[in-house]
Amino acid sequence: MGIRVRGMLVLSQRRLIERKLGHEAVQAGLRELTEAERVEYDNATILSWVPQNAVRTFTRAAAESAGMDPSTLVHDVVRESVEFVCRGPWKVMLKLTSDEALLRRSAMLFSRSFDQGELRISRISANQYRMAVSNWPEAEELDFISLEAGVRAILGVVQRPARIEREGETFTIRLHSDPPPTVQA
Repeated sequence: MGIRVRGMLVLSQRRLIERKLGHEAVQAGLRELTEAERVEYDNATILSWVPQNAVRTFTRAAAESAGMDPSTLVHDVVRESVEFVCRGPWKVMLKLTSDEALLRRSAMLFSRSFDQGELRISRISANQYRMAVSNWPEAEELDFISLEAGVRAILGVVQRPARIEREGETFTIRLHSDPPPTVQA
């Protein structure tokens, strides 16, 4: 069985896609799913798991029906989702978090979002980190675009600009700011 994604993300992203592209694009995405995929996709709950292949198929078809590049849609929808979640008290808390802790939270979110795969963060130097994905079978380019967009959005919410480069399943993240002061407990 391939990668599955948490239903909560499917529900959130479907709402954003419908708001961004309209009802007809959503219907076009649904038409491309097999009957079994559509049942799982339509019956997603915050606790269920949905095949990532169905999510990709839906997203590609919805984007293409609206004349939009699927990669751009994935990037925009993930960014908006993260920005929505990281508002209010979360934003304040994240601003007080060190760069490394912030990136490690990204790895934790990854592990709760997908039923397979591992995201490891390692520090290379003061403002440079390596993020490596492993055990993520059948991951496609849209999955890596989504992952990068999520990390970029988290860093953007707390105003920590970064240059992110990818080679295969490994990302290099170079932060362009001094780390924030740490809060002593």
